[in-house]
Amino acid sequence: MQHDLEQTTQLVTQLQQAHRLAAGFYQRILPLFDQLANQALDAEFWYWEPSENNRPCRSGTRPSSNWAWDYLPLFASSHAYRDWDGDIAQQGDKALVFRLYIDHDFRRTSSFRAGVKNQPDPLQLDGQAIVEVSLFRCLEDSDKHFDELWRSVPWPLPQPEWKLSEECSQLELCSNHLPLAQLLADPDSVASWIKEMNYR
Repeated sequence: MQHDLEQTTQLVTQLQQAHRLAAGFYQRILPLFDQLANQALDAEFWYWEPSENNRPCRSGTRPSSNWAWDYLPLFASSHAYRDWDGDIAQQGDKALVFRLYIDHDFRRTSSFRAGVKNQPDPLQLDGQAIVEVSLFRCLEDSDKHFDELWRSVPWPLPQPEWKLSEECSQLELCSNHLPLAQLLADPDSVASWIKEMNYR
């Protein structure tokens, strides 16, 4: 019994440390996304969402009926910013999206998740922490909303130069995938890449 209490006390201490560390990390990364979008592209916040799971359930839903991952909505998340303001897309309108993956194995498309429909086992995940930085640009005036144009476009693979979208001929895109540690250590290089692509 004493041995079990020592183990569970250690587990609770680790849990406390993990939550404190996660909160401290989000206090750093979320303003960094805002800063990069504003300084490099003069873009404003558009939306955010979990990219691989759901948001936490509503207050009247039993929490245990959902994935435990739903209570970590930023673990794999998309943070979108926009450099456009009209009802319809115009040439030069841009969107910038940061996709944060604390563990790349969590992606539905990862080899770890291939064929698995249940929620990932947190003890089995062992992927790299990455950030995908993607830009989307409208090539011509359109009679459609920007959101409607890019809805059919899948998330780009690493593509550091502008490339015409295969799904929407009115959009081109580029994407830079990098380790999260690299973004945190050298955010200026990411800002430089965004600025460079903005002027090409």
